[in-house]
Amino acid sequence: LKENDWGVLEPVSEIKADLHLLDLVLVPLLALDKHGTRLGYGAGYYDGFLSEIPRSTLKIGLLADDFNVCSLPKDPWDVALDGFISEKGVHLL
Repeated sequence: LKENDWGVLEPVSEIKADLHLLDLVLVPLLALDKHGTRLGYGAGYYDGFLSEIPRSTLKIGLLADDFNVCSLPKDPWDVALDGFISEKGVHLL
């Protein structure tokens, strides 16, 4: 593992996973609305990744329950999440 620019340890291997074999993706976020629109951290990393995985892959956000909001602005490239996990449990949308 190697420390990235944000201090997070990442694998150094160039071997990439086959995205079509993923059953579940956990996504960090700041907020989520009832339509699965997420507010991320602004760098766009997950937008690109989520657009490449199959629609059948379950996309689940990780957030504090107080940040589950009614509505967020949505851009054309946003991929909706299927649910979220908070301190109150697992919630599918």
